[in-house]
Amino acid sequence: MELGKMTSTEVYSAGGLGDTGVPADLVVFRADETPSCSSKMQRIRKYFEEKRGANSFNQRADLQPRELAQFLPFFAIMDVIGFPNAASGPLQDARLRLMGTKVAAMYSDGTGKLISEHFGAEMVHCFQYLAKFAIHEKAPSIARAGVFSGGRSSRQVSILLVPFSEDKLRVDQFLMFLDVCYVDLDGNFLSSRELQFGHPTIGLQS
Repeated sequence: MELGKMTSTEVYSAGGLGDTGVPADLVVFRADETPSCSSKMQRIRKYFEEKRGANSFNQRADLQPRELAQFLPFFAIMDVIGFPNAASGPLQDARLRLMGTKVAAMYSDGTGKLISEHFGAEMVHCFQYLAKFAIHEKAPSIARAGVFSGGRSSRQVSILLVPFSEDKLRVDQFLMFLDVCYVDLDGNFLSSRELQFGHPTIGLQS
């Protein structure tokens, strides 16, 4: 986890792709251009970047569980509904094929449900926007918004979305990686040592 002041640099602000209904604080980035993210996020990005090679999108086979065993609890896989290609309209919905234990602990287990059934409207709008952005950019992309953390200011929750395409043209699945970083009241990342021994502005149970 990198330390220091969180950046507010935005590549695309909410609504930048013409979408409405997204939270005002939503920001999205290409994963390879994100100004500040954890070492875990960087590792996942580089992993899929290397697997993708010269292809437009990653494929499901690029995910080898043994190679990413320590991160599996933070993954979710979603089957796309109504989003055949990058030129089409907004993503209609997606079905949660599986949710890692950490993702389920954060948002409750929604395996088998549509995201529109399991999440609130703001979360759905964020996901639709991020999905559209990731396909537009043909790259794993990251989103941050307060709604991801359930309103807890002690956490900065980022979501990495990796588009999967079996035919290398039509995106049919997304891999989601959930990254949770703890911050103090001034927006500074807390080290694992500070979390272990406590901090004057944040406790382990925050």
